[in-house]
Amino acid sequence: MQHYVVYMGEHSYPDSDSVILSNHELLASVAGSIGQAEEATTHHYHKSFRGFSAFLTPKQAQKLRETESVISVFESKSAKLHTTHSWEFLGTDAIPQNNEQTKMDPKSDVIIGVFDTGVRPESQSFSDDGLGPVPERFKGTCGDQADGSAINSLQMDKYYGIIDATAGAADVNQSLDANLSKEKIVVCTAETKDFSMENRRTKGAVVNNGGGVGMILIDPFIGNELGIENVIPTTVLGSKEIEFLQEYLKTEKIPTAIIHPTETVISDTIPSPDMAFFSSKGPNIVATDIIKPDITAPGVNILASKPPPSGQGVAIYKFDSGTSMSCPHVSAVAAIIKSHHPSWSSSAIKSALMTTAYAMHKIGGEPILKNMKGSSTTPFDYGSGHINPAAALDPGLIYEYGTDDMINFLCSSTNQTKIPLLEANCPDTPVPTYDLNYPSIGVATMDGSITVNRTVTYYGEGPAIFDSEVDLDNPNVKFIVTPKQLEFKEAGENISFSVKFMADSTSPGSWVFGS
Repeated sequence: MQHYVVYMGEHSYPDSDSVILSNHELLASVAGSIGQAEEATTHHYHKSFRGFSAFLTPKQAQKLRETESVISVFESKSAKLHTTHSWEFLGTDAIPQNNEQTKMDPKSDVIIGVFDTGVRPESQSFSDDGLGPVPERFKGTCGDQADGSAINSLQMDKYYGIIDATAGAADVNQSLDANLSKEKIVVCTAETKDFSMENRRTKGAVVNNGGGVGMILIDPFIGNELGIENVIPTTVLGSKEIEFLQEYLKTEKIPTAIIHPTETVISDTIPSPDMAFFSSKGPNIVATDIIKPDITAPGVNILASKPPPSGQGVAIYKFDSGTSMSCPHVSAVAAIIKSHHPSWSSSAIKSALMTTAYAMHKIGGEPILKNMKGSSTTPFDYGSGHINPAAALDPGLIYEYGTDDMINFLCSSTNQTKIPLLEANCPDTPVPTYDLNYPSIGVATMDGSITVNRTVTYYGEGPAIFDSEVDLDNPNVKFIVTPKQLEFKEAGENISFSVKFMADSTSPGSWVFGS
């Protein structure tokens, strides 16, 4: 006996029970009886298409292949789940898995430390399959609670009435009138700019409890930008589609909708990367001369491990969005850089990430946009740009800063003469915060002219010459880079340069961006 899948394509049966009965009758024609067919069957496909899986002999499988209603019969095989394609999008396939440096230098083994409120050690995400032995210097242990393992039926193609309602999300006990919502597709409105997914899921639960068979969620704030798991079939409409639905509901005496069978549609390429509507934005309100955010990375609809409710089984997976999704991407790329450049400091790695980022679509080269409307962006939206792992391995120039630099920065940004927690004294002449040797340059307040200083370290092979090129097309600000050319004789050499900014006296005082 082997496990087979029998596929019969689309069906026109009125309900799932009819499909299952017909499957059993078909299988009984080769198995001997309905009872034997029921015993052999392991699963029925009765919604979007017709089919079943069952334990069959090769001879029985061949007989089913010869049946007119059967499209194909193939052996069932176990398949592994694919993760989100974000790493493919980032181009990490172009990064060599090993190089001569990492093979020879034992310090290239990288341990990633995570500060979090807790993790599920049993998750398959922590599996060490394919990794080498644990470094001897690793001192971590598993907690006592780790177990050591790494591991509504709906009729389709039917017409349903539509009712327009607003399901309150503040109280999960609120409900709809079942007499109105039963066997209906309910239209709900997201009345709040609260970007939490929970109130949107609650609406689905309320509709389901009221007997509704589906939901149309009108959401002008989020639209369909984020994937939302729900308990019933749900269509999310953004601001562009809302007016068409509202006009239909107003003009049609008996509004109806159809739930079609599931199908896969491959659309045109969506320009990317773009910024999500919820992404944190600048300017920096704490240290105004430091541009924030630093960088952007994949963080929307990422398939990730999620611990289940306490005491309820092993870890599960779900699509999620936010900093909790983008941060692990950046952390992993930082670890990749560290493995290729074991001697680099954290500020050097950060510099490599920022100076090699890009601020345009991968295809077409148009500027990065944001939100559902495709609004224009600035570095206050994306920082230095979208992370580029392969390029970050060879940035050419590095901006580094150390402990003394950070102490000077803290002294200037807090206007103190001493930093108590660090037992450090501040210099008599404060170092301007904009002179922190950061990979980006920001000047929050400028009256007349300001000169910003930076020092770069060359990482490469042999001598190299770097020419300055500034893209700052704004009549209110002029600049001078000194020197215009940096000439390095060998790797590891440091050279300083300055940028003098001069503001027009008639400038309106707005932010100006360049690169």
